[in-house]
Amino acid sequence: PLIPVVHINPDALTTFEYQQVFASPYDAFFTKDPYIVSFMRNKMKLNAYYLPEALNLRVHKPVEKDRSQLEKEVGIDVVAFGTMYPYRANMVSQLIRAGINVSLFGVPDKRFPKTEITRNFKNEYITGKRKAEVLMGSKIVFNNFHYAEIESVNVKYFEINGIGGFQLCDYKPTLEEYTKVPTSKYAYKTIDEAIDLIRYYLPRQEERFQIAQEQMEYFREHHTYEKRIEKIFRIIFK
Repeated sequence: PLIPVVHINPDALTTFEYQQVFASPYDAFFTKDPYIVSFMRNKMKLNAYYLPEALNLRVHKPVEKDRSQLEKEVGIDVVAFGTMYPYRANMVSQLIRAGINVSLFGVPDKRFPKTEITRNFKNEYITGKRKAEVLMGSKIVFNNFHYAEIESVNVKYFEINGIGGFQLCDYKPTLEEYTKVPTSKYAYKTIDEAIDLIRYYLPRQEERFQIAQEQMEYFREHHTYEKRIEKIFRIIFK
């Protein structure tokens, strides 16, 4: 029997580079941005399908500890993590300039140093259980999406929610289909809105905990790699 060969692209559309993927004879293409799915299907007649990112239940696990106690132990108001690319650094700089205490984990981008960014780094790359402790124990996780996420979101969005962190992120219409909690409670359209949300939630522990718990339970049920693989199989073998 013929075996279907598919292409799965879980990254932003800037990774298409020389567009070799468009010239390749895959039986199906799976990508996370509805914008590029529409372009591939409607402009190039490619067999493209929408497939959001997901979380790995075996890796991204909530910490089995009293949440209030964990928050005291971690002692972080706002956390951001990952490579500090210029777009991310500029946005985080706005938070710091607004007087918000931001802790940074990951890798500074030495090509574009920002003093206020550099001195906020913890000089630690977080993975596994330690990552769960930091994200779940921080009062707020600030997740700003890459500029090439036209209508999509990053994998962090799913991982943070799956771990149980309280997340603030850029607004995208696709958030409406992923979430159990209204997007108005955690998504911002401007950096000023993000600052306002941070100031609102920092003193409201109970509200943060409730939202994070609802999201964690929902995402661990509906947004796993198992669910995504089931969708792929349904499509290619239908």
